[in-house]
Amino acid sequence: MSRRIKSTQAISGRSRSIRPPGAPRANHSEEQATRGSEALRQRKYRELTRKHLGKLLADFFTDFTRLHFHIAWAPATAHEWEPQTLPTAHCTCCRPGGATLRPGCRTCGPRQLTPTLRADGKGHRFTCHLGVRNYWLALRIRSETVGIAYLQALDGHHAKQSTRKHATRTDTTVLSQLEFARAAKLLRFVVEHVQTASLADLRKADLTSAGHAVLALEKEQARLHEALQRHLPITPQDSRRSGTESHPEQIVHRLLECVKQDYAKPITLRDCAVRLGMNAAYLSDLFSHVVGVPFKTYLTEARLAQAKRLLNDPMKNVSEVAKAVGYASENRFRIAFKKATGLAPRLWRETMQTTPPPQ
Repeated sequence: MSRRIKSTQAISGRSRSIRPPGAPRANHSEEQATRGSEALRQRKYRELTRKHLGKLLADFFTDFTRLHFHIAWAPATAHEWEPQTLPTAHCTCCRPGGATLRPGCRTCGPRQLTPTLRADGKGHRFTCHLGVRNYWLALRIRSETVGIAYLQALDGHHAKQSTRKHATRTDTTVLSQLEFARAAKLLRFVVEHVQTASLADLRKADLTSAGHAVLALEKEQARLHEALQRHLPITPQDSRRSGTESHPEQIVHRLLECVKQDYAKPITLRDCAVRLGMNAAYLSDLFSHVVGVPFKTYLTEARLAQAKRLLNDPMKNVSEVAKAVGYASENRFRIAFKKATGLAPRLWRETMQTTPPPQ
């Protein structure tokens, strides 16, 4: 079984909520939703990092230092690291030719993780027992650890002795202490550039999302205002208490119950009319008169209201949500949702999704 290294609150750089005594634990669905949200955010930050770590920048770095910098990506939720994902698992000196990870390197990596994540923007330097110089620097975006940028080269003092023991190490670059220090300094500039450029992209995206949110809220406000102007029927409970529920209202409430129970199915007004033993045309006129909107409009609003609740779960894709609220086609659901909210379902989810504030 692989060994896992858990990052502490101080290491990971993210706040950890403390559950007060006697407070209920988060249920499994909430935990899944949280993990899903973290995974989506981590993927987004990783894509931004890759975008700004272009080939031109990597080639310039190599030409200037004779080294290649690499990124050991953080786990999906940034809570656990495994030895196989740490920089020591990718070093040509520690793991030549794709061989299994050496026992010493398996324990060395986890030991170096804590000082690396605590070092902030300074990075962490060390020389391992095989004579390999290491420089590890945590790459963070909005306090999220996206990965560890690292450099590795053979120490010139140990190079001759090391190559006698392990012939495969001759492929590894040998640098003096001063040369390696210059390379580490340049890597810090590269990481700072990536972090700054990524933050600029995120701020631009935040402004765009804010504009989308305003549009969506204006649409929702208009819809609610329109709903307030309707003469909606009183609830069955209030009607029974007051004894004022008329026969047409009773019929409409039965129809509303049909919608509440079967909105996830491809129901029509004709289906409901057959169930209630009534004429479809008469039932349509009665519903529009009592409720204030046509049956189809009411059914669409009921479905989209449930769709908004389901879209809050990052584990559900748009196709699943469309099917869950009675749409046989994802495209028809997308068109109806955008017409009602002004945003496509995925964009609505991103806009309404809670994101950490910029640091």
